[in-house]
Amino acid sequence: VIVAGVGVRALDDAGALSRFASGLMLVSWPVLLLTGVRRFFPRSRFIAPASVDLAVLGVPLSALIVATLWDPQAEGVRVSLLQAGAGLSLVYTAFLLWHLPERRRSPALRALVLLLVLSALPRLARLAHGVVNLDAQGALALMTGRDWLVISLLLSAVLVMLLCVALNHERAVQELSDSHDRLRVLADIDMLTAVPNRRHFQDLAERMLAQAREPVAVLLFDIDHFKQINDQHGHAAGDRALRLVARHARDALRAHDVLGRLGGDEFVAMMPATSVKAAMAGARRIALRVHTASVEDGLAPIGLSLGVVSAQPGESLSQVLVRADAALYEAKRQGRRRAVLAVGESERPVFAASEPLGLDPLPAPVPSAAR
Repeated sequence: VIVAGVGVRALDDAGALSRFASGLMLVSWPVLLLTGVRRFFPRSRFIAPASVDLAVLGVPLSALIVATLWDPQAEGVRVSLLQAGAGLSLVYTAFLLWHLPERRRSPALRALVLLLVLSALPRLARLAHGVVNLDAQGALALMTGRDWLVISLLLSAVLVMLLCVALNHERAVQELSDSHDRLRVLADIDMLTAVPNRRHFQDLAERMLAQAREPVAVLLFDIDHFKQINDQHGHAAGDRALRLVARHARDALRAHDVLGRLGGDEFVAMMPATSVKAAMAGARRIALRVHTASVEDGLAPIGLSLGVVSAQPGESLSQVLVRADAALYEAKRQGRRRAVLAVGESERPVFAASEPLGLDPLPAPVPSAAR
């Protein structure tokens, strides 16, 4: 539009209609650009509706039409109205783009605002010159030498094109980054329970053990008689129970503790800088929250069995989990709904403590019907 407007205006035999068409294009391109930006950022809240855009474009063009019909020879008035309209549309567009939230994180959008402001300055300067330098009859004077104005228009056209390409590039980069983030979440998070899956938990836990300077407590736990929940109430109830356990176990832990799902109904929590006494208290807290929440949510009361261990210096995650699994098995052997502390070597752990979790007695499982 800019190049076409300059080309029409440069014709030697440009008549009144050609001059008006040129003026229309040179006044309207910032508003057309603004229309494109509105479509490019459809979710942004602009401080002025699109109807104001039409008014900003329509007012100077209406004045230009009236002035041309009133006195076709009044070139000074026509040019001054043209510069006023172009300056108004440029400043208005720059003002709206400046108030977009995307401006804070988009260098291309900030550069576009700067370009619009710089493009408005020659138009406003030419308008001021025409107003200040009136001739003897009080008519608006024309500024000589339009070459610099044509050059600035063509330069604006090139820069606007480059900045629009830059905006598209920024969006492509942002969308690619968002896609990577979504893929990372899909790869690292268990979709049912919204906690780290086995692979991601192992990465986090191994990093925690490698950086630990104080004891790291590990809680391995699962749902007592989880198969009975699935058999009697359906897999949907089982999924609901898993989500409830993950949510309330995470809420019972501290912000820097790490909870993960190893698979099935088995969960594990890493608690850095935690003594075995504090870990046993954490086990009781998790079991009580889960039990209370299951009753409040109308599910069958959910009980947990927990194996508690403290990682030794230089011990690998697999060694820690072997000892925790032995403690969890011992908790089940002792009647479930309890936490058992295992110490010593992973191959021959010693069960140093066993605490019932203060919950209601667990009913015996009902055998599922043969099929």
